[in-house]
Amino acid sequence: MLRGLAASAALLGCVVGVASATAAPARALSAPPVVVAVVGEVGGINVLHQDFRTPNGKTPVYPRDMPRPVMISLPRAGSFGPDRAALERGALGHLTPGVLYGIAGTRLLVVNAGATPYDAVQTDAVHATGVADAVTGTRYGTAPDALVVVAFTNGGEADVYSWLARASWVDIASTSDYQLSTTSDPTQCRGAADIRAFTTAGHQLFSSAGNTTDQPEPLIAPNGLPETYIVGGVNSAGQTWTPGQTSETDPFYEFGNVVRPYETGELYSFPAAGPDTVSGVQHFGGTSGATPRTAGWAARLIARARALVHQTGRVSGALAAGPRRLARGPLNDGRLTRAELVTLMHDVAVPHSGLPDGPAYALEGYGSLDAAAIEHAESILAGTATEPTRSDDDKADTAAHLARTAVFTRCG
Repeated sequence: MLRGLAASAALLGCVVGVASATAAPARALSAPPVVVAVVGEVGGINVLHQDFRTPNGKTPVYPRDMPRPVMISLPRAGSFGPDRAALERGALGHLTPGVLYGIAGTRLLVVNAGATPYDAVQTDAVHATGVADAVTGTRYGTAPDALVVVAFTNGGEADVYSWLARASWVDIASTSDYQLSTTSDPTQCRGAADIRAFTTAGHQLFSSAGNTTDQPEPLIAPNGLPETYIVGGVNSAGQTWTPGQTSETDPFYEFGNVVRPYETGELYSFPAAGPDTVSGVQHFGGTSGATPRTAGWAARLIARARALVHQTGRVSGALAAGPRRLARGPLNDGRLTRAELVTLMHDVAVPHSGLPDGPAYALEGYGSLDAAAIEHAESILAGTATEPTRSDDDKADTAAHLARTAVFTRCG
């Protein structure tokens, strides 16, 4: 299981707690919020951190087709230790299988996707806290307005992907630990049918390419079906990290991690919400961090597309759909599909090595994503910029997907 490494969190103070959700006043219809599922997590999440709280302290509007969650109120103006202990004595200390829980005043939801009670949602919160913050954190998240549902499991990959296949209200998902082996062991295909059900319905799964000390193959990522979008890591300059580079101090180097993008890359080293504080940070990253950052960028693009086409409700088979059609670009038919989203993210990625097309793609995919690239993608959605062509990269990507398809044929 891939895990983003993290240093100790620093306590930086407390923040006033949030009261229970209240009824929202009548308002005009708006586009449904984008929901990102973080799947396959073990351990817990620090729901007390201020980075997950809404600016006005109110619980956000949930999608109409989402199951009504059991609401959890956060303690008021306490201190971290006692507040976490209080939460552990309540519903968050013993998650009932299949029940969705909403954390009042935050953009977080949690669910036990397993078949037995889950008792560790407040324990070992390093990984899930960093992953969720990479998506929806106020300070460091790439999609701070997105809803994030963290799907815990103590039953393995099959349980969590079975839950995901049934969660039609989830738009996209991010995983740091799904590894579909290329071996002949048939048990390694568990979850494949559910992942394909999720993507066939128009959703997208973003999956970690892995830290190459564990997984050396740069071309055929051994952790996912061809339907998944494989994410790797880049340094602060958008460059693929390769052995021997130690130009800046980073805890990841101590462990010899080498992170390579497959389709696109994102930062593998950044601050994120800390696991044992209400406002402090931890050092987070690896491809466990790059993947949810990429999923957050996707959520931002989906939200922009929904606003542009004037979407007011969810449409099956499309990530965005509405009555307005733009004059040009992906939204000229009023819809944004999974395939169009993936193509757009590929096309705006920033190449960075200067290597010839072939070697560059094998190590870097299409390049790296950052805020400027996503702003470019938003302009393309709005029809004010033309989508670039990446014909050489597209050919390499097609060949890589054909190879992955051949490798994973045994999974049906």
